[in-house]
Amino acid sequence: MFEPIISKRCSHCKEIKPLSKFYKNRQKKDGHEYQCKDCYISHQRFYRQSAKGKEAVKRYAQGQKFKQTQKRYEQSAKGKEAHKRYDQGEKGKNTMRKKYLQVQKLHPDHVLAWVAVNNAIRVGKLPRPDSLKCAYCPNPAKEYHHYFGYAPEHVLDVLPACTKCHQAMNIRPYSPETLY
Repeated sequence: MFEPIISKRCSHCKEIKPLSKFYKNRQKKDGHEYQCKDCYISHQRFYRQSAKGKEAVKRYAQGQKFKQTQKRYEQSAKGKEAHKRYDQGEKGKNTMRKKYLQVQKLHPDHVLAWVAVNNAIRVGKLPRPDSLKCAYCPNPAKEYHHYFGYAPEHVLDVLPACTKCHQAMNIRPYSPETLY
């Protein structure tokens, strides 16, 4: 009967280690590298610091792979343009309306907070976020972040944030250490 392999000997350090200590590689017979992760990483570091490794990195940057990466970047720019055209069209606007209605149904407190902030900006209680710097990094701000949540008493407790920081702050909970 077939018994699964649960450990393996590293070809470099000669220690027997569990398979979780080896990188996966489908080209190898058992599906894992011959060297353990620690030996593999130390070998890669040593190689990259050698003259031969530095030359290989240089060739890679100037070679075909670099050109392919640039081509992918150009294609992604075309995709962004296509998304922009879609969003401005009737079909895109309808999709955005549907998403807004879903958010309004699921999170009415969020929508009320957004409306309150927009009204405060319009009246002049809050400056436009794009005229401020991000509270979390040196980039210019694009939007406001409700750092205490969307409760009615905290509707205007906001900090200016760039889009990247705002997304990050919405993923992890607020703590004063994350500010500055």
